[in-house]
Amino acid sequence: MDCEMCGAKTQTTRVLIEGAVLNLCARCAKFGKAIPAPPKTISKPAYRSSSGGELRDTKSDDIDILTKLSDGAELIDDYPRVIREARQKLGLTQEQLGQKLNEKKSIIQQLETGGIRPDDKLIKKLEKTLSIRLKEPVEEKKT
Repeated sequence: MDCEMCGAKTQTTRVLIEGAVLNLCARCAKFGKAIPAPPKTISKPAYRSSSGGELRDTKSDDIDILTKLSDGAELIDDYPRVIREARQKLGLTQEQLGQKLNEKKSIIQQLETGGIRPDDKLIKKLEKTLSIRLKEPVEEKKT
């Protein structure tokens, strides 16, 4: 794999530099903090939500958490912790929360471990049910 900083064709490591995750060679990796590689994911088939609604793909790709949502906001970095703590504060089990949201327990488990990134529709349901904020406005900085 090529180093994303210097272009060297060598083995790379995932490194966090000023909020950006890059694949860097050993020489360039010293400029940031090494982070563990994401777990290998196995492609899973799409499933229908328990309401029989839209198809969802359960495949967990390397999704950039900072990807803008449809309303121009960003999903907060620690959404798994926020969801888990809000659920526990209400005294709900993962299964009970799943029933309230009309989602499977496995979806709640994956949300709380960061295994999947919720879409806009699920974010709204979570925010309303748990009385939390999962999105933050994006400030565009001019460089």
